[in-house]
Amino acid sequence: MSDSKGSPLVSTIRIVIVIRSFNLGGAERQAVHLANWIHLSGDFHVEVVAFEAGSAVPSLLAPGIPVKILHPGKTGLFSRFLGAIRFTRGLRNTRADIFIPFTDWPNKAVGAVWPLTGAKACIWNQRDEGREVTGRFLERRALKQASSFVANSKSGVDFLSAHMGVEPTRISAIPNCVVPLKPQQSREQWREQLSIVPQAFVVTMVASLSRFKDHPTLLQAWPLARKASPGSMLLLAGRDGDRGPRIRELASELEGVHLLGEVDDVGGLLAASDVLAHSSFREGTPNAILEAMAAGLPVVATDIPGTRAALGPDCRWLIPARDAPALARAIEDLARDQQLRSHTGKQNRERALQEFSPSKVSKAWLDVIQPLLQGENPKPFGTHGQKGH
Repeated sequence: MSDSKGSPLVSTIRIVIVIRSFNLGGAERQAVHLANWIHLSGDFHVEVVAFEAGSAVPSLLAPGIPVKILHPGKTGLFSRFLGAIRFTRGLRNTRADIFIPFTDWPNKAVGAVWPLTGAKACIWNQRDEGREVTGRFLERRALKQASSFVANSKSGVDFLSAHMGVEPTRISAIPNCVVPLKPQQSREQWREQLSIVPQAFVVTMVASLSRFKDHPTLLQAWPLARKASPGSMLLLAGRDGDRGPRIRELASELEGVHLLGEVDDVGGLLAASDVLAHSSFREGTPNAILEAMAAGLPVVATDIPGTRAALGPDCRWLIPARDAPALARAIEDLARDQQLRSHTGKQNRERALQEFSPSKVSKAWLDVIQPLLQGENPKPFGTHGQKGH
């Protein structure tokens, strides 16, 4: 619904998306995609609320999407009590019809108080494969009060049903979407900045240095892979996490490895790369893989449900977990054959844009939202034999 100039009209139906921070992570990027698509459809008024300040998310939202910071309270019983009152009042002032929180803490905080806000529904939005189980009152209350459940992967669906006790018929599987990232710097500029010669073969991994990823296996594979392509480089991009010191120690012992830290220009980094490697233990729908696919890169990844769903079950570059020699052989095969890299990258791009487009994913969200607005339960899809989209 739009006016004669193509601008979205203001709707009386209000959807409020709640994220942990206005700083940009994978879940926050997905929230941006969903907010923009729903806003531009013109059928809803969309607002984005965060617990913590930051500039990245507001800068990526479409003009006309309001933002607000509401913190649910700091540590300490009295502080949390007062914070909960202010938080509930702030949510009520948004006049939301539907709340869509993203990630664990927003799921619990919003899910616990939303019936006091006058909203019609709140969707528990499982953005990972299940990492933060507390069993505490807030979590139990939020789960009990959730109107519906969405998970972005089969692992997330299984987690909700097996570990959180949610009836499978109440869960819909909606994968992450992807929008091709625009490089801020060219391939040549990135390589010059890192002192990498134009003809060098470059492998990149974009992931936080945390226990949920498996950088050590990639670092074990790297010396083997580099023998087949002397002068090749491995770039590790991602914010520091609980495994940062160990990964830096391992990397310092190897040749041809750059640790870049958190990178703003991921689109430029992918353009400067020849292959994305993604070694991991557990994934929902990995944004890094989808973004590399959309950039036309071949991807070598651990064979786990989340990466298999992204790359497709027939992908030949899915490697058993913790198998450094197999990972090295896959990198070697791609290093030797530029035509193979080009063909694989083209296939990845086509799959990403067809299967994980914002329009396709957002329409799936509407199939959950619309029944809730009518006071009905959504029909689950993409789970346990249900027909997917």
